[in-house]
Amino acid sequence: MYVTVDIFIMRLQRKASQVQILLVKRRKDPGQGMWAIPGGFVKIDESLEAAARRELGEETHLEGLPMLQLQAFGDPGRDPRYRVVSIAYFAFLYGDAQAQADDDAAEVGWFSLREVPHLAFDHNDLLAQVIDHLGARLVDTATALNILPGSFNLSEVRCIVDALLKAQQAN
Repeated sequence: MYVTVDIFIMRLQRKASQVQILLVKRRKDPGQGMWAIPGGFVKIDESLEAAARRELGEETHLEGLPMLQLQAFGDPGRDPRYRVVSIAYFAFLYGDAQAQADDDAAEVGWFSLREVPHLAFDHNDLLAQVIDHLGARLVDTATALNILPGSFNLSEVRCIVDALLKAQQAN
């Protein structure tokens, strides 16, 4: 059995009042050329959070983000190569972060939660579960302010919650 990390990075696109997710286009098989959630395998000598930070840095050049561990995914058949359990991490960015493809990511892109393409592996299902999880937690304003970076105001939090709820309904 292998352990991986998947990092769900979102941001509020203020001009369009929409929440976007950062995706990477896979450079290698399986799923070469497909969009995916950034992530990868945990090395034998690193913690889960260290693996999430390493993978995010290697694939997107984003570093130093406050991340929250959300949940684990372990359905058999998630990966055609091995039995894989993945630990999901989440970060919400304030402002426009500049991500840059590197390592096994051929490209990076920001996508509206309502316009996510077909993703590699089971990542569409994972994203739907993460959206449900976050939507349930962020409805409570006090919890939302603890999860989101301190730079968000109350109207922005409401905008984020509305976008998550709309994305839930679209799934």
